[in-house]
Amino acid sequence: MSEDNQTKEYLKGIAILIIIAIIGFSAKGVILGNASSRGIQATGDVVADEGNVQYATLKIENYQYVTEPKTLKAGVPVVMTVDLDSVYGCARDVVIREYGVRKYVKEGDNIIRFTPTESGSLPVACSMNMVRGNLDVE
Repeated sequence: MSEDNQTKEYLKGIAILIIIAIIGFSAKGVILGNASSRGIQATGDVVADEGNVQYATLKIENYQYVTEPKTLKAGVPVVMTVDLDSVYGCARDVVIREYGVRKYVKEGDNIIRFTPTESGSLPVACSMNMVRGNLDVE
């Protein structure tokens, strides 16, 4: 095989790998091992149990992070389950800078814990800053 043919075959192989990666990311994680999130689902207003912990679910809607419930309570520890059905790719590396949170979530390890101390809008982003959102804290 000539050197030109080897180069063409090499480039063809790289192109195929790139296409497979694009399909994997666009399939919302199906190829990347997507799984249903496990944990407590919260809907409506702030949800807290007797142990004074609030439960929330982090997911992506319209390319932005959102939580259910929409509002978190300041001063109450948060146990946040990341919905792996909607959060995939680089968005699984969740960063909440103000509280020193950075966690790559995956099946079996999709819980983020932190305690918001102040009310307001709390920025959250992926580690590449491609997916962003704000958590509302009151």
